[in-house]
Amino acid sequence: MQKPPFVVKVDLKLDCPCGQAKRAEKLLESGYVSITQTAPPRIVAAVIDCRQSFQPLHDEIKKRHKGNFLREAKKASHKYSVATFKPSDLADRIEEINKSRPVRCGATMPPDYHRSADELRIAYRNEPWCNCRDHGSVWWGVFAYDDANGLVGYINLKRYGDLALYSTILGYGDRMGDGIMPLLHLEIMQDSLLLGDNGINLLMYAGWYDGIGKGLNLWKRKAGFSPAWLFNK
Repeated sequence: MQKPPFVVKVDLKLDCPCGQAKRAEKLLESGYVSITQTAPPRIVAAVIDCRQSFQPLHDEIKKRHKGNFLREAKKASHKYSVATFKPSDLADRIEEINKSRPVRCGATMPPDYHRSADELRIAYRNEPWCNCRDHGSVWWGVFAYDDANGLVGYINLKRYGDLALYSTILGYGDRMGDGIMPLLHLEIMQDSLLLGDNGINLLMYAGWYDGIGKGLNLWKRKAGFSPAWLFNK
C-alpha cells in the first residue's frame, strides 16, 4: 500500500544576505515547496530525513527490496571510490557521462545534457554561487580504480537552508550495472548529510512520482526516500 505523504517544514533561508535566496525561490515557483500553510505544494517530493545517524537509514534500506541496494553499493566499493571534485576540471568526463545513454527512464535526455565539454566548463566557471553557512553547492563523484581519468558518475548536491537537494545525478551508462550510484548515494549520506551538526534536516531528490514505471521511482524507494509535502517555515 502506498504511504501517504509526510508533512515536513523546511527553512530555505529566503532572507539570507548571501544573495542566493533567488535560487531557493525556484523551489517555490516549481511547486516542490509551499510557502502557504493552507495548501499543499503541487508536487509530492521524494525525501530522506537527515536528523538521524546512518544506521537507522541503513536498516530501513535493508528492509526494502531485500536489501539489494546495499549489496549493489558493497559490490561497487571494491572497484570504485567516492570524493568531491571541481566540475570545471572534469568537464570532458561529465560530457562523456551525459552522452553515454541518449535515452534514460524512457525519455530522451534534455538539451542541457548534450552540451560540449567546453560549454560545460564555461558554464561551471561562470555559475554564481556563494558557499555561505546556509547555502552552497558541492559536486560528488564516483571514480573507477581501473580508469586513469576516473569519473564515472556524479551528483551535484545543493543546499538551501536546512534542505539539501540532489540537483543533478547521473552515471556512465555502461557502468550503471556495477552499483556506482548506490555507492555514491550512500557515501554522501554517511559522510556529509547524516552528521547531526550540519544544520541539514532533509534531503530531497525531485518528485516522488517522477519516473513511475520507468525505474527512477523504484531507485528512490530502494535508496531510502519517502514521499513528503514540503512547507517553508
